[in-house]
Amino acid sequence: MASKKGKSLAFVDVEELEEITASHLALPSGSLAEHEEEVLNTANGQDVDQYVKVRNHVLARWRADVTRYLSLEEAGKKIQPKFQPLVKLAWELLSKHGYINFGVAPLLLNEPLSNRGERKSVIIIGAGLAGASAARQLWKWGYNVVVLEGRNRPGGRVWTMRMEGDGHAGMADLGGAIITG
Repeated sequence: MASKKGKSLAFVDVEELEEITASHLALPSGSLAEHEEEVLNTANGQDVDQYVKVRNHVLARWRADVTRYLSLEEAGKKIQPKFQPLVKLAWELLSKHGYINFGVAPLLLNEPLSNRGERKSVIIIGAGLAGASAARQLWKWGYNVVVLEGRNRPGGRVWTMRMEGDGHAGMADLGGAIITG
């Protein structure tokens, strides 16, 4: 796999790898995303370049093992103490906007839930893979979630069918698929 500069990833330094990770997640690797500009107050002397480096580092830490929950403490382990406020800001924004700590891996099931004070409600149309994933993520963020499905089963287009004939049996996945190539 080649990086944005045409080098093999085996010869990319850590900072460049973190930038590549950000760009693969549709975040600008060297500047702020729109939702970050709204929060990061550059007038108060917060260094945008340092924030972006910290953000990219937090992204890369989670992407190294997406099956686990990345705590704030774990995200900031290798960051100098003076940059810990930027770690907290980046971790909160990345969590809030779904760039880290999302999915259905077993270790993510044990992550802490958002504050369960007054909760807003959301209706998800469809219990396919996207609808079920969105419902779970919104529930983790503290929303009341209702999923509406038109069929008598969840899964959307994904369906496993048992086939039998001539003394043989087998299973075939029908419906949704990923096509590559």
